[in-house]
Amino acid sequence: MYTAQPGVDLIRRRACCSDPRCSAPSWTVYEFGGYPGRGFSLPVVNAAVCEVSLGGKARSAVARVFGCSRRSVARWCAWIARLTEAKKLAQACARLHPDGLPFRTLESVEGAVNPAAVVLSLLEQWALIVNWRGVRLPGKDSEPGWIRVLSDQLERFGVVLRLTQSSPPLRIDPPPD
Repeated sequence: MYTAQPGVDLIRRRACCSDPRCSAPSWTVYEFGGYPGRGFSLPVVNAAVCEVSLGGKARSAVARVFGCSRRSVARWCAWIARLTEAKKLAQACARLHPDGLPFRTLESVEGAVNPAAVVLSLLEQWALIVNWRGVRLPGKDSEPGWIRVLSDQLERFGVVLRLTQSSPPLRIDPPPD
């Protein structure tokens, strides 16, 4: 599991084009694996949400570990839970893979015990399925599936899922055969 160092600030630089006719006169330079609009890196968000939604830890305790507010941890959990419609993603996973869904995910989708945990589990399964079908998602196979799916959405479609704004749904299309 990823552990963050509390209090480490993330500094991103701006770059400018010297050509006044440039259609993109300036842009933000992101670190490898960086994601637009995030004050905390996605691995930190992942670790915090996993601690709460899968580990059953209190948001305030998790917030102290990662150097953020309890409210930030709650927002991250809610954001991940809203990344995709769990039932549709569960159906897509079951349709595209012979082993179907991860252990006990279907009951969780129906009961919605912990929505963030369900979405994390389903996006992990989705990343495994598309990899099994020969589609390479950005990042390393050891990275969390949802981060690789978000990176894929950014690279292929230019879609940025922002925490503070209503985001478009993830584009979960079956990979080509």
